[in-house]
Amino acid sequence: LQEANAALENGEDPEIVRRRLVEVENVNSRRNARIQLCLARCYLLQAKSQNDIDRINKLKNCENWINKSLSNFESFEGLVIK
Repeated sequence: LQEANAALENGEDPEIVRRRLVEVENVNSRRNARIQLCLARCYLLQAKSQNDIDRINKLKNCENWINKSLSNFESFEGLVIK
């Protein structure tokens, strides 16, 4: 934000500054989505390691969705639930 404000103060085209900010926002949104998916995977694997049947059953419904979603992110290849 400091860079964007400085660019605007220095007379840079506001449309170019806006595009850069949108790009950063999109990257952050994708990163946050990957973090949430990985957290869900952690909860499921933790429940499995603790043999917490109740939690496993609740999370099991999400397992395919988690795997499919994670496989859509290149940086998470190979992290499917085993």
